Amino acid sequence: MVDAGEILAIERFVPPAGVVLDAGAHEGAWAAEVLSRRPRVTAHLFEPLPGPYRGLLRRFAREAGEGRVVPHNMALAEAEGCRPFWHYQDAESWSTFHRRPEVERENHLRPPRAVNVPVTTVDAYRARQGLARVDFLKIDVEGGERDVLRGARESLARGCVDHVQFEYGGTYRDAGTTLREVFDFLAALGYLIFRLTPDGPRHLPAFTAEMEDYGYANFLAANERFRVPLLGLPWGMLDLSEQCRRHGVTPRGVVHVGAHEGGEMEKYRALGVSRVLFIEANPAVHERLVANVGKEPGVVTANVAISGADGEALLRVTSMDQSSSLLPLKGHAAIYPDIVETSQVRVKTRRLDTLLAELGLRAEDYNLLNIDIQGAELMALRGAERFLRHVDGINTEVNFEELYEGCALIEDLDAFLEERGFHRAATTTPYHPTWGDAWYARRRAIAMSTLGANGGLGNSFFQYAFLHVWAKERGLRVETSPWNGQRWFGRADPPPARAYPELVDLSHRADDSALLTGAAPAGDTDLVAYGQYHTRFHAPHRETIRALFTPASPARERLSFALANLRARGGTVVGVHMRRRDYDYSYFFAAPGEWYRRWLDGFWATLDRPVLFLASDLPDLAAAELAPYRPVTSRDLGADLADLGELPDFFLLAQCDALAISNSSFSFAAAMLNERARWFARPSLPAKSLVPFDPWNSEPLLRNAEVETIAPDGDDPAGSRRRLAIYAPDDAGLKGERAPILFPFRGVGPHPAGRMHAGPFGLHTWLSGSYYRLAPSLEQADLVVHPVCWPAAPALAADLARRAAKHGKMFVLFCDEQHGGDAPFPGALVLRPLLRRAARRPGEFALPAWVEDPLAGRADTRLPMRPWSARPVVAPPPGEGDAAALFEADYVRLPADARFPRALAMTLAAGRVPILANDEFILPFEGVLDWPRYSLRADARHAAARAAAFHANLTPERWEALQTGCRRVWEGWLAPFGFFGKLYRYVAAARAAVI
Repeated sequence: MVDAGEILAIERFVPPAGVVLDAGAHEGAWAAEVLSRRPRVTAHLFEPLPGPYRGLLRRFAREAGEGRVVPHNMALAEAEGCRPFWHYQDAESWSTFHRRPEVERENHLRPPRAVNVPVTTVDAYRARQGLARVDFLKIDVEGGERDVLRGARESLARGCVDHVQFEYGGTYRDAGTTLREVFDFLAALGYLIFRLTPDGPRHLPAFTAEMEDYGYANFLAANERFRVPLLGLPWGMLDLSEQCRRHGVTPRGVVHVGAHEGGEMEKYRALGVSRVLFIEANPAVHERLVANVGKEPGVVTANVAISGADGEALLRVTSMDQSSSLLPLKGHAAIYPDIVETSQVRVKTRRLDTLLAELGLRAEDYNLLNIDIQGAELMALRGAERFLRHVDGINTEVNFEELYEGCALIEDLDAFLEERGFHRAATTTPYHPTWGDAWYARRRAIAMSTLGANGGLGNSFFQYAFLHVWAKERGLRVETSPWNGQRWFGRADPPPARAYPELVDLSHRADDSALLTGAAPAGDTDLVAYGQYHTRFHAPHRETIRALFTPASPARERLSFALANLRARGGTVVGVHMRRRDYDYSYFFAAPGEWYRRWLDGFWATLDRPVLFLASDLPDLAAAELAPYRPVTSRDLGADLADLGELPDFFLLAQCDALAISNSSFSFAAAMLNERARWFARPSLPAKSLVPFDPWNSEPLLRNAEVETIAPDGDDPAGSRRRLAIYAPDDAGLKGERAPILFPFRGVGPHPAGRMHAGPFGLHTWLSGSYYRLAPSLEQADLVVHPVCWPAAPALAADLARRAAKHGKMFVLFCDEQHGGDAPFPGALVLRPLLRRAARRPGEFALPAWVEDPLAGRADTRLPMRPWSARPVVAPPPGEGDAAALFEADYVRLPADARFPRALAMTLAAGRVPILANDEFILPFEGVLDWPRYSLRADARHAAARAAAFHANLTPERWEALQTGCRRVWEGWLAPFGFFGKLYRYVAAARAAVI
């Protein structure tokens, strides 16, 4: 039954020839009311149950044949697919996606039958049908109203739906949703909310708790463009001053196209505008314009018609000269029959870019565009490409119907300006629903200039996915540095347009993220973030995220060929990812092959012709661990994939029917993209086995346990498994450059030149939450850290050392690489980049040199392995830019001078074996780390012979393991992430006076 309030809404808000979508049409009662009052309407009906759908076909057979009714046997919801729908045979109109146990008991209904029904979304349907606009969307889907609205998010955000009627009642309780959720969702997208009553719609300016009564009611949401007539506000167009204030635009200058007589001059002066270019095409009106404002300071006038080409055109002058246009009247004549064309005048046309050049005006001096030229707005914008780069806001007349012949409709302007970085932020149609004004604001940017430099494909997946989700929800445009996703997934985001302030948010917890908690600005920033939150955060955006990572041609064709070959080998593809080469430190652990074998043993025999696909950074070694299952790797699939780096393994893992991953963002991301698998498993250190997980409801990385395979067995000093409390006073006002080495002890702060987060400090400040917590006072701290590198601020250092000693706290001092003189603080932990054995004092330890990861930015981020050879290559000490050359060597001679720490770090980061000339320098973690296992000793004259003798005793397998081990030493001990995770060892050694 259709109540009186709904009928009033139909009569008032459904236009005579409008487009209507009816979600939950059932037997068509509401649609029949619409068609009886608006016979020229096109009604798209959605009913998922076969019985009622057949009734619709019978009821509207004639209208369907005429194209006025478009019926669909499907449902509208949040995402496309197929879902179980609960069919109440005793009360079909109560059928729903959300079962209603209490209603069943109260009304003694038979249990419902689950029926799988096809589902689409308003956004997807509108795109497929080519519907530029929906005049009225009615939703009566028994508790699924919120889901239908979520599936219409893009259409609603773009203002492509004028009115939404939705039902409310006890079904919301069954569906686990609330009226408040729906209210807030629509209000955030610029919709006014009304309750439908027999006396007409009643405006609800804000949600109140009393509304959440689960009583039956119908509500109406109307697009903001109808605000003036609906709320009875004073008639008028958009307030330019208000729009500038709301969107942060400070006008420098205004270009006004279609200036008429210059009546806006007073408003422009009130905005503080010093330059105005008034452009008027009609010669007679231009004379009045010059008379009114021509002598005003900073004002320039031009008598031309702005268009998309330079030349001449006919201006069609009307009886009300403000309706004159380059285009003939069309719908305008029916709406305003008293306004007619009276004459035609040939006028000069200019592109706006051309006119500015001819007048000698600089485009950058004008950042506001006001344009009102009766349907020719898009023509003018197409001739202003250069000028638009400098514009921050556009106020323009818009048309919702073809009021002038061939004029652009609002969706045409939206599309054109969207491509140029603008979004429609306000719209009004106060005088007639077919035309009005719109304000387009330049879309603020969210950039990520470090994308591709902070980890491999797995890290890039989370960074890029978060970047796009964040941008989409807040109407920002995305700008990124070049990365492999542009080639592999066809992503075409532009590079950062300028240098934005850097915003660092390295938290992996959504409740601790400055971005997600609103403690950081949303746009015009360069974001450094990992986005590796619990995936319940990502789950609502899974379709968006999956769409971002669809392989593009020509990679797609080769990957599809490889997948077809893989599937031809059996009936069920089981995928396993085993991370080996760069793991075994902190919570990055290499799970034993035995765990994977136990998992496979549990169900392998139950599968239909199973085939094992193996992805690994050391595929030969991993394959040996799983030999009984005869694993297949991407190298075995007959496709030329070598230039695609990690992509083939990533793509094929996402296509498997069962998947076991490592504790790695790489394979976890592949699991998120996998829509085929029925079983997902991951390694757990506490369980010492693989455990099941849900890719869209889990932590991407398990951080509940840590490993140290290089440290001696049983070496676990007190404090290694808890976060150390750090007291580090602010260094504001202190002399000396703020040192990034100290970021973990203060949280993230301003960054020095060089964007340290893109290189060796990529994970550095993340540790401030992983290993340390900031203590509010010295008394509550475990460690007291001097906030700048010694010897800067010696007086502060002396005071901190004295106070630390008084309270029994360890005082920590980082020394400057060049000027770290004596530090007279007994009992302190002193860390020096270059520590000579002969000059070492109690409490002094070696600080590793920080170097860029030589694998960062490479298409293949796996360590290049050197094959065993009878004649190993010994390279000289590496220079500043020689990181890549190290990959061509087997052993590297280290210098016996101040370059030693950096050369050591570069060699190990490249997975190469260092040759130490002597034992003059103390090595990092000496006495804890088994350095003879990862280095040789020989002077320059005997280095080659020593390396050859050592090398001759290695097998190829041991040689490959040694390269991997050297890389692990750097990652787990010498790189910032590893070093700060093990700083407690130096603390324990200093406390025990171990030298």
